Amino acid sequence: MTILGCDVSAAQGTIPSVHWQAIASDKSFVIIEAQVGNDGANPLFDSYLAGAAAAGMVTGAYICAACLPDDGVHTNRDPEGQMQLFFTACKGLGATPGEIRPVIDLEDPAPEKWAADKVTPAFLEDWTGRAGDKVVALWGVEPIIYGYPFWFQKAALRKVGQWDLWLAAYGGSRYRTAPPWNTPAQGMPITLASMLQVSDGGYRLPNGSPCDESEVYSPITYANLRGQS
Repeated sequence: MTILGCDVSAAQGTIPSVHWQAIASDKSFVIIEAQVGNDGANPLFDSYLAGAAAAGMVTGAYICAACLPDDGVHTNRDPEGQMQLFFTACKGLGATPGEIRPVIDLEDPAPEKWAADKVTPAFLEDWTGRAGDKVVALWGVEPIIYGYPFWFQKAALRKVGQWDLWLAAYGGSRYRTAPPWNTPAQGMPITLASMLQVSDGGYRLPNGSPCDESEVYSPITYANLRGQS
């Protein structure tokens, strides 16, 4: 049994209640952008959440994390500060069984910008691990980690491999593992994605805005992602 869902951000614009009813007829869950790094909260988060909940959808929240070193100018570049902003923006959504656990979106900065931003794999290992630990401290549940294979391959993360993975896998199920986690020779267990994002803007909302679709392939996994295992 495949459970279908989607994710939305401020880029999707206003979504009226009647549109949420139409979305709910096709999708079981929605994961809503709550916070963009240390830049600010999604101003449409509350309306999205209210519309989706009223339509009977399972809901969750994500932060587009900005994994950047302190520059002495911008506040909340640290992972603890960003996760606190995330928690405040989504009002702790994901802490209650039945809600999608909080998601940390790891893709910023892009690898081609790492040198300019003074980012290294060692820095990312520390930053992402601390971010996950802060989620556990704030929500009382483990995070879900979102990203795409190339970023994970370049970052060579280790600690976040212990948490559920939501993987951008537009090439299909053959991308259910994210290097280097799927390399037993490196001493790591094989990590399968718990959820796959299977289209990049391939789903059209009733307002005409494109958004991403995701799939969960097991009711047991779906329950786990909702804190019900």
